[in-house]
Amino acid sequence: MDIRTAERIKIEKIEHKNIKATYRSKVYFKGKRYLGVHRKTKKEAELDEISQKKELLTGEYSKETNKTLEDGFEDYITLIAPKNLSIKALKIAKSNYKNHIQLELGHRLLNELKPLKIQKFLNKTDDILLKKSL
Repeated sequence: MDIRTAERIKIEKIEHKNIKATYRSKVYFKGKRYLGVHRKTKKEAELDEISQKKELLTGEYSKETNKTLEDGFEDYITLIAPKNLSIKALKIAKSNYKNHIQLELGHRLLNELKPLKIQKFLNKTDDILLKKSL
């Protein structure tokens, strides 16, 4: 497949009141419109457009969803884990998630889970385990 197969409409210039204009790309692919993020220069928006096209054509593009960690874990347990884990390992994974992760992070959106948040959770868990062992 060629990058040219993703149809290019244009780089959109967005005028703002009392602020310098910004630019963003518009890419249409398989009947859907994909908008780039606002950029300061037209050149940045053009580079953004090329990157979007590449991701769409190679299948690397992932649309942000409103899935929580709970939803992601359920998908993992039903689709991936049965093929890769033994019955005992599957039970342990479910138990670990339910007892240690679900209450703290299960309600969080996947796209909002950042490495710092996860590290803070792990540090907190380590502190709790350390206090229990003393």
